[in-house]
Amino acid sequence: MIGAQFAEADIDDVAVLTGRHFANAKDAARALEEFVAQEDPARDRELIVLRRRLQRLHLTLGPADSLITRQPELQPLSDRRAEGR
Repeated sequence: MIGAQFAEADIDDVAVLTGRHFANAKDAARALEEFVAQEDPARDRELIVLRRRLQRLHLTLGPADSLITRQPELQPLSDRRAEGR
């Protein structure tokens, strides 16, 4: 049941990001890859959805107190526009 809930959450996140509806997690994952491949700096902030997705994937590795699931806090990426790119 947990896997199904994670898949639904992934589908919902990708739908919000892309503005499209997906019938399954495989289609949503493909659309997410295509979205990221566009490399549009103007939409970088929207990609925070990837962090939620990675956090859900970590939960499937084991209990919250397991060494494998404990990861350091992710550092934010610098703003490309501020760097003049």
